[in-house]
Amino acid sequence: MVRAFYGFVLSAALVGCTYLPDLPDMPDLPLASDCKTAAPIGEFNPQTDVFVGHFDSKPDVDDLHTIAAVGSLLKQPEFSCVRAIGVAGAYGTQGGDYIESPVLMQLAFGEDWLDGHNRRAGTVAQQAALYVETLSEGGHVWIMIAGQADIAADALAIAKNTSPDLPYTTHLHLVQHSDWNESVTAPAKLAQVQAGTDYRKIADGNATGNGTPGYTTNSGNRWADVLADRDIRAMWQEAKRLADLHNPTAAYVNPSVKEGGFDFSDTTEMAHVFGLNDLDNVDLFFDYVLDPA
Repeated sequence: MVRAFYGFVLSAALVGCTYLPDLPDMPDLPLASDCKTAAPIGEFNPQTDVFVGHFDSKPDVDDLHTIAAVGSLLKQPEFSCVRAIGVAGAYGTQGGDYIESPVLMQLAFGEDWLDGHNRRAGTVAQQAALYVETLSEGGHVWIMIAGQADIAADALAIAKNTSPDLPYTTHLHLVQHSDWNESVTAPAKLAQVQAGTDYRKIADGNATGNGTPGYTTNSGNRWADVLADRDIRAMWQEAKRLADLHNPTAAYVNPSVKEGGFDFSDTTEMAHVFGLNDLDNVDLFFDYVLDPA
């Protein structure tokens, strides 16, 4: 897949920013991909919208599998016109160690990711700029909160201070599936995004049968297929390596990863945005993303 999010220099270190940085304009999407007339995917309009994946990676290793799962979807031909960025280190008030995963983020998002752990102020400023630019042009920003909403709230505060009249409550969408993630978001910041954005709380992605996909299993029977796939194996190799390395000593030992299975439960939020709830479980998800060749 040709990465489509060209307009941001996301690797710049913007330390101590309290303003919106000057960013290059987002150029038109390539005509060869027919992106100017691309049809909606679920609620997402590839012509105008931006998808943002937030990952806390603290202290659970499930986000490592989730990053690979999100990257697997973005590599599908149907997503070739989707502008997407990743945000690592999007954690809140929880304890435990943060798990660095720069190679995995690079494999999933190319250069289009922000480091919220090492460059938090710059990440907040860049994200505020993304809100303002996208909403000013009539687009929507869709954020999967695979972690906590603290960074999104800080960016919202800057964006509103800069451009208070933009339609944040209708065009800035935050999707959260986890009660625990909400419990370790700073209360004032959670209240801020709940009141100031289109904040959507969906059913938990750790189980099926509740209206959203369940992307957790103790079974590792799909690993052979995943690690043999030419398009996504590098992501999953790195996700598995990191998860297997850190899970035994993490503040929360993920039981599915311990048993050799999968936990990319936060990906249910991406399924919500893109209308993929029919990919209801781990097997159906991998049936969709694995190369049939």
